[in-house]
Amino acid sequence: EQSVVVVDSVYDAVRERFATHGGYLLQGKELKAVQDVILKNGALNAAIVGQPAYKIAELAGFSVPENTKILIGEVTVVDESEPFAHEKLSPTLAMYRAKDFEDAVEKAEKLVAMGG
Repeated sequence: EQSVVVVDSVYDAVRERFATHGGYLLQGKELKAVQDVILKNGALNAAIVGQPAYKIAELAGFSVPENTKILIGEVTVVDESEPFAHEKLSPTLAMYRAKDFEDAVEKAEKLVAMGG
C-alpha cells in the first residue's frame, strides 16, 4: 500500500482515476517538499505517521483540500535515495511508471525488498 507501479499503456487513466477519487498528485516543488518531510536523518519522520494528507502537506509548507485522501508522488527512482520508496505509515503513495509488465514486476520486486 506504499507504492503503485502502473504500466505505461494505462498510466494516464490510472493517474486521472486517482485524481478524481481523493488523490492529490504532487506538482513541482510540492513533490520535493513532501520528500523532505517523509524522512528525517535517513529514518521515517514520526511527525507524519498516522496523519491525514492535509496535515502532511501543511508540514511540507503547502495546503491541499482537507478531504484529500492521499498525497501521490510520481517518482522514478526505486532505491534507498527516494523517500517515496520507503515505508511511510501515512497517506503518501509513490507512483511509478513501467514500460511493460516485466518492468513493473522488476520495480515491484525492488520495492518489496526495501519494505516500501
